[in-house]
This record gives sequence, structure tokens and C-alpha cells, in this order.
Amino acid sequence: MTNKDVIIAQLLQQNAQQADQIRLLTEENQQLRERIARLEKNSSNSSKPPSSDITNPQPPNAKKKKRKIGGQKGHPKHTRPLFAPDEIDKTVIHKLSAKEVRLRGLIPLQQTELALQQIDLPEKLYTVIDHRVQLYRAPNGTIIKATLPKEIRKAGLFSTRMTALTGYLKARCHMSYSTVQSFFDDIMALDISQGYLSKICTQKLSCALQPAYEEVAQFIRNAPIVGTDETGHKNPAYKSAWTWCQQIPEAVFFYISDSRASQVLVDILGIDYCGIIVCDYFSANKKFIKLSKALVQYCWAHLIRDIKFLLTLGHKTLKRWAEALLKVLRKIFELWKTRHRRHQGHYKKAIEKLKKAFLRKVR
Repeated sequence: MTNKDVIIAQLLQQNAQQADQIRLLTEENQQLRERIARLEKNSSNSSKPPSSDITNPQPPNAKKKKRKIGGQKGHPKHTRPLFAPDEIDKTVIHKLSAKEVRLRGLIPLQQTELALQQIDLPEKLYTVIDHRVQLYRAPNGTIIKATLPKEIRKAGLFSTRMTALTGYLKARCHMSYSTVQSFFDDIMALDISQGYLSKICTQKLSCALQPAYEEVAQFIRNAPIVGTDETGHKNPAYKSAWTWCQQIPEAVFFYISDSRASQVLVDILGIDYCGIIVCDYFSANKKFIKLSKALVQYCWAHLIRDIKFLLTLGHKTLKRWAEALLKVLRKIFELWKTRHRRHQGHYKKAIEKLKKAFLRKVR
């Protein structure tokens, strides 16, 4: 073998070694890029909740100007609609003085003109009901009393409506017992102890709201489209607790459970539910859809964030695919935002066309 052949063999060997090194470095670089992308996941580019951003907060956008409070320039004015005649409880007609009418020679007309509609509070904001039972004398002289209805006796000092108001102030308005007590004292001129308010919220409120709760639950089960989600929270009674939420335009239903399984959805909506579920990709939601007759619309926000995350990966083909999907989605939402200004038939055809285009790219 000549020196030339030896040099060529050495170069070929060196070239093969370098090719192996390039391949290994390329694989390592791709792995590192994917790892960085996973570490940079946040609520804006993935399905992670906004609360997870606390561990890796995004820098605030200093360039974005805050919108001024109140009506915006170029925005049409919005005013409160007037009350209908059947909603008006009292009408006050304001007249000129008799002296001015006489001096000016004015003749009163039968017509009046609306000047202002005003909302007022009655002087006394509560009604005291004195429940009494009829007494009867039996033939043998014994006095017999009529029976007080069970629901009235169980309600006690506060009626069901007053109990519900107390619960609203405590839970929805986040008032302390002392603040609720001040509300009844200052606004309603009603002296109620904090102990009784505590008894209402911890013992009577659930019973008072149970009929309304069951009514909302049934309303949710019969709804054609239901949005569902769940969130975990601490509960001393269980290792973990979950608040499930089902929402429709007319109502929101909350259900607290120590489970995050699909059986909770079965208990809430029923195994025979055949409407549309709007949800994320959580496994319990997927299992319920398989068990029931329901259709599914996965949350657009989750889907868009996951597609945006694909853009952060190093695969060029994957990035092009993600960009194509986002392009179609932008057209879909631009069309959806202007749906009220479009002809209904034209809008349906256009949205169906974009839907098919999106599904073709996904599949």
C-alpha cells in the first residue's frame, strides 16, 4: 500500500468518525431544544394553568398602554334601558305651583312627559311574619292546637329567603360574620347576633338551598351544551378534594368531590347524556365521552396553546404544520367575531369550509 492509499484510508476513517460525532451532536442538540421548550412551557403556549406561571413568571409587557376607564373613543354610547310600565311601582307627577300657572295663564294638559326613572329602597327592608296556630276545644274540654308546617318550624327566625341572603353575603360577597352583622344592623336596622349568623351558614344554609341546587342540577343535565372543568383544593377531611364546575349560559353548577374520576361526571350529567361537552383533554373527560352518548368540543384555548408550543420545537416540518393550523384558526376566529354582521347562510358555509380545511390538516 502506497503512502497515498494510507492517507486516503486515514481520511476516510476520520470522516466516518466526524460523521458519527455530527450525528450524536445533532441528536443531543435536538434533545436539548425539546427539553428547553418543555421547561419554557407556560399558560400562554400550553395547557398548563395560569397558576403554574408563578414559578416562572413572564416579564410584563411595558409597551402595552392601559385603556382609560369609561367610554372609549369611537365606541357607541350604551345607556340602561327604561323600566317597562308593569315594572314601575310608583309614579310621581311634578307640577308647577298654582301661582305660576295663574300668572302665566297656563292650561294643564292630560299628558305628562317622562323626566327620570329612579330606583329607591323601601324604608323597611324586611317583613316580620307572626305565625300563629289556631286553638280548638275538643268535646271533652281539651285544647287542641293546629300544627305549624314543618318547613316553617325548621327555618326558625330567618325565612328561607333571609337564610339565602345571609349565605350570599357570607360566601359570594366574602363578608366576615361581623361585617354581615353590621350589614343587617346598619342597612336593615335588624339586630342579629354573630352566633345566629354562624348557625345559619354552617347548619341551615345547605338545607335552604337544596331545592334550588337540585333544580340547577336537573337544568344542567337537560342542557344541549355543557362546559365542564375541575380544580383541586385542600380539604382537611380528605387527602385531596376537587371542585367540579358545569356551566351553561343560564346557570353554573358546582359539585365538590374527593374524586377526579369520570364517575363524577356520570353522577352529575348521567350516563345517558347525549349533548355536547366542552372540556379539556383530561382523561376523565375522555372516558366519560366514551361511556356516554355525548359529543365533544375540546377547549379552543387549550388547543391553540398546544399548537403554539409546537412552534418552539426544532422540527421544521412540525413548525410548518403548526403555522398552517394557526393560520386556519385565525381565519375561523376572525369570521366568528364578525358573525353578527354577516348573512346567516353565508356565515355557515364559510365556517364549514374553514372547519373542513382545519380537519384536513389535522388528519
